Amino acid sequence: MKTLVVDDNADNRELIKEILSLRSINCFEAKSGLDAIKLAIQHDFRIIFMDVQMPLINGLNTTNVLRNKILPKNSQTKIIAVTAYTEYKNDSISSWFDEIIPKPIEIERINACISNELLRISNQK
Repeated sequence: MKTLVVDDNADNRELIKEILSLRSINCFEAKSGLDAIKLAIQHDFRIIFMDVQMPLINGLNTTNVLRNKILPKNSQTKIIAVTAYTEYKNDSISSWFDEIIPKPIEIERINACISNELLRISNQK
């Protein structure tokens, strides 16, 4: 299973990457929305962990491009917002994401996302 971590903050990317590596999950990283779009063109990711507040192309615009231009219509890719702005949970933009994980990042929440996706994959077989 391939995952992508998108965050302009290297420490946040490294933390999620470290959590995923402990579960032997193949993880790519992008420091910007533009980098994420380029990687999504080249790879089929099952989960994308997306920071919302990034310079130039923020996580909302990046997600919009991915969902409407890059990912196939029936894509299995889950896009999970990782954000310090928890008011997004009650906002209409929460519908853009499959899930919202608040910062500071909790290891248990990342692990739960991975476990749920692995279960979903095994149920499809």
